[in-house]
Amino acid sequence: MPKNTYKNEIMIEKYEQAKNESEAKNRQFHWDYIILTVANRKQKKYAKKQFENRRKMKSISPKTKCMIKIAPKNLGTGTMLYKTLKQMKENKKILYIPSAGKAQRTFYYFNKGKIWIPVNRKRENGENATILDEILINTYPILKKMQEGVLVACSDVIVLLGQEIDPLSPKKAYIFSTKEKVEKGTRHGVFQVKENKIKKIFQKQSQSILEKEALTEDKQIYIDTGMVLFPITFIKNLSKLKTIDKKMGIYEDILPLFVEKQKNETPELETILLTNGKFIHLGTSQDILEIKQDKEGLVKQLNWNQKTNGKIENDSYVENSEYVGTLNQNMILDSQIDQNIPPQTILYTAKINKRKWVTIICGLEDDLKAPPEKATLFHIKLSNFLLLKGKNLWKAKIYMPAKSPLEASQKALEIYKKIKRGELVENKKAMSIDQILKKEKIK
Repeated sequence: MPKNTYKNEIMIEKYEQAKNESEAKNRQFHWDYIILTVANRKQKKYAKKQFENRRKMKSISPKTKCMIKIAPKNLGTGTMLYKTLKQMKENKKILYIPSAGKAQRTFYYFNKGKIWIPVNRKRENGENATILDEILINTYPILKKMQEGVLVACSDVIVLLGQEIDPLSPKKAYIFSTKEKVEKGTRHGVFQVKENKIKKIFQKQSQSILEKEALTEDKQIYIDTGMVLFPITFIKNLSKLKTIDKKMGIYEDILPLFVEKQKNETPELETILLTNGKFIHLGTSQDILEIKQDKEGLVKQLNWNQKTNGKIENDSYVENSEYVGTLNQNMILDSQIDQNIPPQTILYTAKINKRKWVTIICGLEDDLKAPPEKATLFHIKLSNFLLLKGKNLWKAKIYMPAKSPLEASQKALEIYKKIKRGELVENKKAMSIDQILKKEKIK
């Protein structure tokens, strides 16, 4: 049997075991708290409804307290974690998911939050499973083996353990890492590991540096999955080790304390190397499209091949949409389209009031966060257009409201034609992506 096939069978077996256990109605283990940070009131309202839904379905224990906290824009993830735990009187089992980012790279989930990105699996009630549901499944083996602590899990990452976890000490910190190809490490955090200890952390470094300093014997790298278990007392007493500033991050500032080991008060950090594990990141449109296209065979491996409200056709992902025309590496969400769609294009239709819709159109590789001098739409610089100088794609007022979803998509496709002809201008009646998403009505 090929080595990779054997590893996949182990991963599938562990996933199914964790899934069955985590969804059991009379489970023995439960989180005392699930804490989700969000960006605004819209996300909080949506998250509250989703948590209530899962409590009814018993995928979240009635004993678990779900807290949804709006994180101030100027507060780092580490500062938010410190302030949250500092207010707690007891040390418990806590699942902490920071999900307060602007989600500009996945703008179509901006008002819901990345944690609710659907995967190709249905829950018991027939609704789509989401990243949160996968996190609950895949962290269950950790929950069983911990006494207390705060497990941090990224809101746009699914980590499959693929192996049994030994009992976890409440006095140690644990970081979970999987082996991945070097190329993937250029877009994420990477660990230099020697004798099962993290010696150095790299953040989005070049392939040449990773090959020189972080390569394993089998020519792979250990990736930072973003999943780390901290002793609660350590986080609560963090001010004794470090000055707490507003922008302190979990991964940028807290985690390096363990690697540097600058002060004796820092607990021991144990690295759990998931040799049969898997790191699934849904951080960008390209990531989501590749996962939906199933380039790594996850759909079959993890039983994600059930019919859901999203489908793949011609290397394209279509969610809650109707369309007529040829697809070619597109993402179409919540839209109605009656004509051919340009290749590598995203279309997303937002309802902004009872009678108005706006369709946002952009290229799959367009960076909505790029500064004005680098901002592009379909690889064409916005600075090429006189009225758009000094604007990035997030702020450019180019998207026209319409009286129906179909008319909105027609106006969006006209934008594509205009930019190709060099005629794109701002319009007094047009809206920016920023304005559209702030006005969008979420069910």
